[in-house]
Amino acid sequence: MTEGNSDTADSSGMAIDPLSANWGYYRVGAATRRLVAVSNRVTSTGGAKPDSGGLAVAIRSALQESGGVWFGWSGEVVEDPTDEPGIAVDGPLTFATLDLSPRDYDEYYIGYANRVLWPLFHYRSELVEFSRRYLAGYLRVNQMFARKLAPMLWAQDLVWVHDYHLIPLGEELRKLGRTQPIGFFLHTPFPAAELFRVLPNHRDLVRSLCAYDLVGFQTQQDLDGFRDYLMRWARAEELGRGVWQAFGRIVRAQVFPIGIDVCAVAAQAASADGTRHMGRLRQSVGNRTLMIGVDRLEESCYDAFAVVAVRMSALRLSAAISPSMPSFFKMAANSERRVATSLIAPSR
Repeated sequence: MTEGNSDTADSSGMAIDPLSANWGYYRVGAATRRLVAVSNRVTSTGGAKPDSGGLAVAIRSALQESGGVWFGWSGEVVEDPTDEPGIAVDGPLTFATLDLSPRDYDEYYIGYANRVLWPLFHYRSELVEFSRRYLAGYLRVNQMFARKLAPMLWAQDLVWVHDYHLIPLGEELRKLGRTQPIGFFLHTPFPAAELFRVLPNHRDLVRSLCAYDLVGFQTQQDLDGFRDYLMRWARAEELGRGVWQAFGRIVRAQVFPIGIDVCAVAAQAASADGTRHMGRLRQSVGNRTLMIGVDRLEESCYDAFAVVAVRMSALRLSAAISPSMPSFFKMAANSERRVATSLIAPSR
């Protein structure tokens, strides 16, 4: 058995089944494991707010059912971060959060994660701003996360790492001697192998992914890109059933599609139907067609400003070409740095 795989459920093919919904434990064969989720951001103990990102809402929902530990960045940037994670307990769920220094925030989060990986993983290579300084910050913060998390782990924990911010984390935990089963899920696309190789450190990132026991992708296309890289550029051996041997390790990769909580969204829509705001909207729209778009304007959505600018230009062009189609165009920004654009057109 290769490094990091002596304690994995995947090697035996045994399923991981949740136990009581009141506790953060999972059963793997005869073993009982605590679930430890790790992500870039951790929502407050007050719960995931409506404007929290999809990843945070998904993790919060999973941990509310099972309990466990949620480890990650607090969202705070301070000049002199404390050495120890801040700990808060909410029923069966424990939050462990770290603050970032301005330098770490700039190089790890704004720099490498969102000016390099985010645009590349979304096939926008022209927006990539690679720099060695950004890469050094990305690796430094992942090493720091591993150092802070490692002493908190129990021997039977099941560690679940999320998204492109933390790709090296599993490998850093392995370097510290942690042999617990560690899984990784990517919440963005994974680019085609030829595009991924644009990164100067592409091989290091794939080696880091192979430090995980299980790597999850959202679509078959993403998995195909990862497999293509392994077979062509990492000289991997395909062992069958989604398992490869690469970089001296065994890794399983699979597709795990995720989506919105349809019931919750439907309930929100139903509860809003009779509100004063909906009444005013119906009165103002009349029998015309309403088109609504919402775009987040923040550093993590790197090209959102460009997207909104293009959308505005297209809608203005439509208005010029067919004046009878759009009645008006409105743009509004709120304190959450989001821009809402709406276009009202006469009904056909």
